Amino acid sequence: MSTHATATGHPPAAARAGGLTVDGLTVHYGSTAAVEDLALDVAPAETVAVIGPSGCGKSTTLRAVAGLVPVSEGEVTLAGRDVTGLGPARRNIGLVPQNYAVFPHMNVAANIAYGLRARGAAADRREERVREMLELTRLTELAERRPDQLSGGQRQRVALARALAIQPDALLLDEPLAALDPQLRGGLRRELAAMLAATECATLIVTHDQREALALGSRIALLREGRLVQFDTPQRLWDDPADAFVADFLAGSVLLDAERDHGHVVALNGRWRIPVRDLAVRTTGHGTTRLLLRHDSLTVTDDSDESALVAEVTHSEFTGDAVHLTVRAGGQVLGVRVPPDARIGRSVSLAAVPGRATLLTPET
Repeated sequence: MSTHATATGHPPAAARAGGLTVDGLTVHYGSTAAVEDLALDVAPAETVAVIGPSGCGKSTTLRAVAGLVPVSEGEVTLAGRDVTGLGPARRNIGLVPQNYAVFPHMNVAANIAYGLRARGAAADRREERVREMLELTRLTELAERRPDQLSGGQRQRVALARALAIQPDALLLDEPLAALDPQLRGGLRRELAAMLAATECATLIVTHDQREALALGSRIALLREGRLVQFDTPQRLWDDPADAFVADFLAGSVLLDAERDHGHVVALNGRWRIPVRDLAVRTTGHGTTRLLLRHDSLTVTDDSDESALVAEVTHSEFTGDAVHLTVRAGGQVLGVRVPPDARIGRSVSLAAVPGRATLLTPET
């Protein structure tokens, strides 16, 4: 059995037994381990999002679960069956690739029926199931259209309906919104969430989009260099990141090592002393005292007392309603938002906005 990365809030074992479980998954490309000792699970009717930077192994994970790449070590279990050595057609998995791969010569209804026909489903059963999928994905009025007569969002729904029509034990979505215009993604993300909520299969989504992962995943698995860094609910990853990488990647936050000194918190090797009364305090499951800073945690101040941090301004960027400053202090890069009309020099004094910076303290 593999060693899991930080992971709490798992469904009961009885619930996971009918879903998807990946245990100790290792995949090599030549001598390189693209995924190493990965463990995660997806319960029936649950959606888990796998995220991470380019090359972290998230697409390889999806392909290994689908049976498209060989597994070097570990197991993939689906609905209680060990499917590690089975080909894709024998896994009962619905796959929606990034480019949707709808058949251009078939209309919407025929695309949805394709998997059922390949499995030899009776004609009346095919018609009933296609009708159900058309209703679920709101494509009933478009049943006779061909893909070239559809929008990108409509083609995505066709691919989703086709994958769900076979009643898979697991649904795999590879960057489901990446091919769409940014202006469309917000609305389609909400549509996709509603459709997934109406299904009973375990759903695994691979995405590079943090907002997509937070919106769609009941839990999120964050990978780095082929390894699982943290696997938990979106709220817990947001509030209690395992390390600075998780904080930065998921929310653009900064996580600093810190120490308590009576009524103050000391960070950046003693350069910054912050009154505890100015901080939100939360317990952490990760063992050390740390200071969590978000984009709205800092403000520019004229005060020169010990709670102010002098920082060098390295970059400024106008964002419409504000200017985002990138500053450096004690070897640490920080971000701070200021009003668009603020007069900023080469250096600034920073202070924590009361209640906006969070002190994470170990559980006792």
